[in-house]
Amino acid sequence: MLKESVRATILDGALTDYEKNLAGRYKGYYITMTRGNNCYVFSVNANMPDDETFKRVQDFLAQKNSSDKNVSAATATEHNIQFAITLPASWKKAAKKLNIIVDEIVTFLENNGCTSGCAVCGTQDETLACYEIKDEYRYLCNKCGNEVSMEIHKHNEELANQKSNLVSGIIGAVIGAMLGAVLWILIYKLGYIAGIAGAAMGILAMKGYEILGKCLDKKGVVVSVIIMFIMIYFANRVAWTWEAYGVFKEYGSELNDVSFTFGEIFQSIETMIKEIDCERQYYADLVIGYLLTLFCSASTMFHAFKGSSGNAQVKKLG
Repeated sequence: MLKESVRATILDGALTDYEKNLAGRYKGYYITMTRGNNCYVFSVNANMPDDETFKRVQDFLAQKNSSDKNVSAATATEHNIQFAITLPASWKKAAKKLNIIVDEIVTFLENNGCTSGCAVCGTQDETLACYEIKDEYRYLCNKCGNEVSMEIHKHNEELANQKSNLVSGIIGAVIGAMLGAVLWILIYKLGYIAGIAGAAMGILAMKGYEILGKCLDKKGVVVSVIIMFIMIYFANRVAWTWEAYGVFKEYGSELNDVSFTFGEIFQSIETMIKEIDCERQYYADLVIGYLLTLFCSASTMFHAFKGSSGNAQVKKLG
């Protein structure tokens, strides 16, 4: 995950590098560190001795979340806390900032009598192991590790046996993609080509398929992605039609009272853009839209396909 020289500067080198994450015991607390979207996500196993302590920890994390711009998504459960840290690009500065924030949180836990045990049951009676659970990492005891593994295995079997209703799913995906298309067109109207709108279109299409198709299986993900790409084409076409319609509406009298309805422009937009020599820009917008959408949504589509196939795993790292 990190160069050895960098790893050694983080929390006194207490965390072991497991390629996808760092994990170990620091000042008596089991900690994992995972790369997230533009941040690093930390999980600290911390047993709260009573409800009053739990509330103090919650309030402390909420305060950190609001006062420190580098800390976000800070939450607490009975035996575990999680928070994300946004770090500077330079690892020399990043490691220093990371150490300060984690030390502050760990010190607060120590001062409030919080101990560290299994993230699920809180036991401290045995040496814990770090488990990879669907791309998340937690320190668990053997019993909880086995129980989680059995639950994931059962869930995988259920997903593998699920069959979606294709016709209803397609209708749901189209409805979801249309909502994303509206967002795309509105953003385009502001003068931008928004890959994030394309990604939202894909997410909404998959959600629509899942709702009306009863589940999101492999074919549901594939169908949703195909519908997303088709809808991007139509969204781009509608956006250009809107622009052309506005021009004819405003300057029709100067063009010998030329007038077209929105539908007529939509049907003949390719001919119009060819006549005014904007064909290259039209297709460039479409290609850029596709590329930005792929860039913004590739990870989401991959994880959706992977999750729909029932391939989630639990791995004991050490």
